[in-house]
Formats: sequence, structure tokens, C-alpha cells
Amino acid sequence: MAQWTPASVPPLVLDLDILENEKFQLINDDDPVTPRLTEDDLAILQVETTPDSDPLSSHIEDSLILDGEYTTILVEHGEAGVDLDLTIEGTDYYSQVFMKTRHYNYIGSKGSEEIEHFVVSVMAIPDQEVIGYRALQTSKRGHSEYILPIREEIFTSDSITILRKLQDKFPNNDLYMVDDEKFSEELSRVEIEHPQRLPAMKIGLICCNSTDENVGQSFLNEPSEAFWEFVNLMGHEIDLDTWTKYRGDMGASGKTYYDEFIASDGNTLDVIYHLAPMMGPEGHRRLIGNDVAVIFFLEDDGKFDPTLATGLGTVPQVFSVVKPLGNNQYKVNFFNNINIKKFGPQIPPAHFDGETLKNIILTKMHNGYSMTKRCPPLARLFYLPRGAQIEDLIEKYPKQAKKNKKKKTKKKNKSIGKVKLDVKLIAGQDLAVKDKLSNTSDPFCILTVGEQSYKSKVIKNKLDPIWGEIFTFELDDINIYYNDFTLECFDWNRVGGSDFMGEIVVPLEVLLSTCSEGNFQDWHRLKMNESDSHVQGEILIDFSYTEPKRKVSFKF
Repeated sequence: MAQWTPASVPPLVLDLDILENEKFQLINDDDPVTPRLTEDDLAILQVETTPDSDPLSSHIEDSLILDGEYTTILVEHGEAGVDLDLTIEGTDYYSQVFMKTRHYNYIGSKGSEEIEHFVVSVMAIPDQEVIGYRALQTSKRGHSEYILPIREEIFTSDSITILRKLQDKFPNNDLYMVDDEKFSEELSRVEIEHPQRLPAMKIGLICCNSTDENVGQSFLNEPSEAFWEFVNLMGHEIDLDTWTKYRGDMGASGKTYYDEFIASDGNTLDVIYHLAPMMGPEGHRRLIGNDVAVIFFLEDDGKFDPTLATGLGTVPQVFSVVKPLGNNQYKVNFFNNINIKKFGPQIPPAHFDGETLKNIILTKMHNGYSMTKRCPPLARLFYLPRGAQIEDLIEKYPKQAKKNKKKKTKKKNKSIGKVKLDVKLIAGQDLAVKDKLSNTSDPFCILTVGEQSYKSKVIKNKLDPIWGEIFTFELDDINIYYNDFTLECFDWNRVGGSDFMGEIVVPLEVLLSTCSEGNFQDWHRLKMNESDSHVQGEILIDFSYTEPKRKVSFKF
């Protein structure tokens, strides 16, 4: 068998200069990694130090890409006592969670020279457990979740309130809301076509010894019985001649190992293993050399030398070291290039049985593999096509200036639909003064659901008006998950346009859930919109939902 020639890449050095208080620290990262590492955890790692005169230390604080001679690797372990949480990362939460409930979508942009857009999706109903709105941000880099906090429990909410909270979070970004069902459908396709979560994964698997000087020697090792026991634990042998599922770049014939891993989110992950002992030099170069994730199986009792990974080239980024302890017990360790940001799960220092080990390795490798798509050098392969699709989507939904078109009003107040919402506009109190000369106002309201809109009578010279009017909205053709009940209050003027006095926005989903068992009457505080007009006061409204033939319960 031909000798392996190591690739010409910088060596990986486990550098003790960044060891502080028994912790390795990842510098220059928004989310520093400081896992606890004991002497026992280092037992299967060969530690190589650098001389005092080496320039590595002076570059650590300045750059993730150090000088051209060195690249640092990161060894990660969770703290003792940490619960093992095998959560798969990169799940498509927008399609699986947000699209199934009422939410708002906002488009934001950042950057001055090169504009980059992103989308923030926010649940319309606050989560009282976390006292805030659940939000999901989608960008070319993937998606991230966070909470928009609120100071007190809020029963209902509106898009303007959420927009203001987003503006507080992103003060230097231009944000606007997109109120279009088609936008949600197109946004979900971004995650389908360019997912963070991997539907399939290929993993290189190499048996090595502590005496191997380079990975070429590891490729020549004869695997032990313990190696094959581990391989059969991780998957089962398949015949590629008849195989019809994911092949992981394997050819049309021969044999390899496969596993259908059921992840924590319930979805399956197809895994193909590239086993070094089952292929020749061409397979080592073409397949394992292009595997982002690689497992080293340490055959002897010595220490593992992480510099073996340098011979694989620049594509492999995430690594695992497995050491058998006998009686179906294994010790596992993980390391990765320092350019890769932190990913879960944290692995507490312990020995694991075979089945737990398999779940740990596949979860950790998947999450690491997924993270490489968001970090250099592989990020561009993910960013560019995903970013292009997001920009194409944003271009279809540009920010529109507020149109001062008069809404159509209905002269008649008769409903012939089977599903109806009766709205009784009762009264107002403590409204804003708009007529400075008389120190009063002439308030009237416009009530809207979908394309249906009604105008109330004008109550002149009153800040505490009493209307006592009832309006009926037909809901047969209304999607309650994408529409609101809106009330806008104005001050009537004989000359010129009416002055805005405030608005009330209630998601239909929330409203119908509340009044499905009977009438719902409450005071609603008027709120500002995009105008700078002074707003104050409350409106008393009574809602009644009618569906003669069947009873509907709306979950939120």
C-alpha cells in the first residue's frame, strides 16, 4: 500500500499559554468558551507547548488566524455535574413552531457600505413563563432565538409595540413590518433549501496509536477487535451495490457502514461512515480528506497526538477521540479548529456506555458540522447561496411609505355571514386634546377587520365621548392567524385632514379565543403608530363572537 503524504498545512498545537485556571479560553469570539478541563481529561491528549520566544502568544488576542505558522485547536469539555443535554442544533423552528401560531415578521438591515438584511419573527402573544415575546432571527448566517422582555404580564399585544421593542434591541437598524401571508411561506423555504440542520452527514473514522507520527501511519494500522466492536456500535454494514439511500460520496459498489440516527427533535439523520481500514489511499484522500467531521479511535493506552489531524488537509474541522476501556465502556473527547464557535452539547467528564456514547458523538458531530457552515473557512459555501435567497425575498417586500388613503366605509351594518364578530363601541375616557382653542376634541373611530371597515359617528367637544354603536364583521373568509382587529381614533376637523388620536390593535386569534365563550368587555389603551401625534386615553369595547352551528376553540 502506498505511503501517505501529509498535506502541507499549519500544525495544530494544543497550547498551554492559553490555559488559565484549568480552563481553555477561546479569544476573539462573541460567545467565549471556557470549559473546565482536569488532568484526567487530558489523559488521552498529548499536550505540546511552545517556547517562550514563540510569537504565538502575542497573536492570540489579535486574531483567530494566528501567524502563518500555527493554528490553535480547542479541546472542549463540560463541567462535572452538568446534565447531558443531547439537543440537536439547527432545527427549523420557523416552520415547526412559528408558522403554526400567530406571529409578526419584521425586516431589518445593517451595514453602511454593504447592506445585509435579516428577518425577525416574533410571537404575537407574550410567553408568561419567560415574561417576554419569543423571537427568531433569520439571516444568511442561520437563525437564532431570543426573548424580547416585557416589564409586566400583557394579555394582548400589537405589532407596533413589538416593533418598538425591536427598535430598542436594534437601535441602529432600519426595521419595518411585512404583513403578507406569502412572505411567511417564502421565508420558510429559505430554511428548507438552505438548512442549518443537516439531513445527512458523512464521518471519517480512523484507528490510530499514540506512536503514530502522522495520519499516514494511522491509515496503515490494522484495526483491532475493539475497533470493529465500536464500528458496529455506531452503525451497521451495508452493501453499496443494492443501497438506495444516502451514499455519502461512496461509489456504486463495495461495502461501508451506515446509521439512521433519530435526533432529539424526532427527525432522522442519515450517517455514512468512511472507514479508513476499508479503503485505499485514493479513498483516504478523496473521502476522509473531505470529511468535515472525523473520529479517531485510539487503540493503545498512550496519549493521543492532536497534530495527526493536520495531515488530513484543511476541510476537516471537528474531531472526536474515542478510547475503549473494556466492558462496553468508552472515554470520549472532542476538539476542533479554533475558528469554530462554541456548539453543544457540553460533555461532563465521565465514562459512557456504548449507546450513550453513540448518541453523544452523533449529536456533537452534527452540531459541530452545522457550526462549520457559519464559521470560516467553510462559511462562504453556506452564506452566499442562503444570503442571495434572503436578499431576493426582501426585494419583493420593500419598505412602503405610509399611504394616506381614506379607508372604505360601509354605510350598512348588516351581516349575512354565519361566523360573526359583533363589536360594541361604548365610550372613551381621558382622550387627547386636539383642538387647542376649545381645549377639547371631536373624536370618531374607524374599526377594521381585513377588508371590512366601519366609521363611527363624531362626538363633538368631548374628551370622554359616549358612542353606544354596534358593528358586525363577517369572518367566513378571514384568516384569524394573519389578521387583526384595528380601531383608529381621530379628531374630526371641518377644514383639513383629521388628527390621529391613537389606535388599538388586537390579534383576531387572541380576540376570538377570549370571547368564544361569551362577551368580552374591557378598556383598551390607545397607542401610537408611526405618526408623532400625542396619544392618551382609553376606549371601552364589548366583543361578542357568534358561530351558530359549531363551537370553536382557538389555541394560543
